[in-house]
Amino acid sequence: EFFGEESYLSKKGRTATATAGGETHLLVLKKEKLDQVIQEYPEIKVDFAALARSYQLARRKDFSWLIPGEIIHMVAKKHFFVLLKSLVLSAILGIVGSIALVIGFINSGGTIFGNLLLTVPGAIVTSISILWAVWVWVDWGNDFYVVTDKRAVWQEKIVLMYESRHEAPLDAVLSVNLRSDFIQRLW
Repeated sequence: EFFGEESYLSKKGRTATATAGGETHLLVLKKEKLDQVIQEYPEIKVDFAALARSYQLARRKDFSWLIPGEIIHMVAKKHFFVLLKSLVLSAILGIVGSIALVIGFINSGGTIFGNLLLTVPGAIVTSISILWAVWVWVDWGNDFYVVTDKRAVWQEKIVLMYESRHEAPLDAVLSVNLRSDFIQRLW
């Protein structure tokens, strides 16, 4: 176990307190020495940054299903590009609706209600695409992958529909498989 990476990265005070549950041996690394280690192994700083983001996310969310004393080691969300990929269809729909709205407005001689055959469907399609995009964004923000000292959890919420949680005790995890497509491998 290690701690202090958030303080190291932000150059601010501590955000957490570590308490030993029994006899403990600590290795203290001064900032200057850690700077040397990170200079030689820069991937450590990337890992520190990921952990710091994870801890910040864990503090912002209320995981009411945690057992008292259970420690969160990592929290992650689906990548931002997964959100963008999910928004493509609603964006296309919004563009089509906006084009119909503009063409209807231009063909009507500048009055809003001049060409109802294009402006009304255009407004409806644009509104639906905006609502759909908002729903996709909120849904993306509700899904989490959590690793604690006891289990691995996938929490999925679909707005106004349901919430599910799939979990496995850590000692039952035999292997980990990652699945990605071409776009996800780019980042």
